[in-house]
Amino acid sequence: MRKDERGKDGKAPGESNPTPLSPERLMDAADAIMIALEEYKIDTRGGTIAPIELLGMPNQPKALCEYTRWEIEQASAFMTRLGMIEPQRARKA
Repeated sequence: MRKDERGKDGKAPGESNPTPLSPERLMDAADAIMIALEEYKIDTRGGTIAPIELLGMPNQPKALCEYTRWEIEQASAFMTRLGMIEPQRARKA
């Protein structure tokens, strides 16, 4: 995509983030997700939840506080591809 086709914010139409996540930040976010999932399991006595759904909850794990929603989405997708976490399933209506 040419530079003149991007918006004022540097993003292409429909693009959520103009720059890729650095490998170090991706791994840090993945580590934070693992910590957060373990903390969530302790708080709820089991149960699983998609990492992105932990954001904004009243009991949001502190490990996720320094990451953006986009970073957690990217780290979750990475971890899913590696088989570390279950793929997110569509909710039933």
